[in-house]
Amino acid sequence: MKNILLIVASILLFSCSESIDQSFSASGDNPMWSLSISKEKDVRFSMRGMEKEIVFNMGDEKYTETLHKHQEGDILLEFNILERECHNYVKEKTETFQVIIRVNGEKFLGCGQFRD
Repeated sequence: MKNILLIVASILLFSCSESIDQSFSASGDNPMWSLSISKEKDVRFSMRGMEKEIVFNMGDEKYTETLHKHQEGDILLEFNILERECHNYVKEKTETFQVIIRVNGEKFLGCGQFRD
C-alpha cells in the first residue's frame, strides 16, 4: 500500500511541475511595453519612457501563475503570466496568455505566448 501511495504522490508531483524549454514574449500598449523570457529564464523588460531596459534572471521560478517581483534601483517590476485567452487588438489576433505588468504599482495589461 505504501508503494502505491508513493507512486501516486510522485506522479502528482511530476505532473504539477513546470518544465518549459521555450522562450516567452509579451507586449502591451498605452504605453508600449515588451517582456521577453529566454529559455535560460533571462528576463528583459522595456517600456516607452523608461531610460533603460530591465534585465535579470528569474532562476527556478515558474513562468505562469506566479507573481514575479524584481527591484532595480527605484523601479519595482512585478508581473504575472496567466493562462487565459487574451485578444491583442493591435495585432488582430488572440493569444493564449494574459500578462499583467506593474511598474511601481501602476498596472498595465498585455498578451503573450511561448515560442520555440
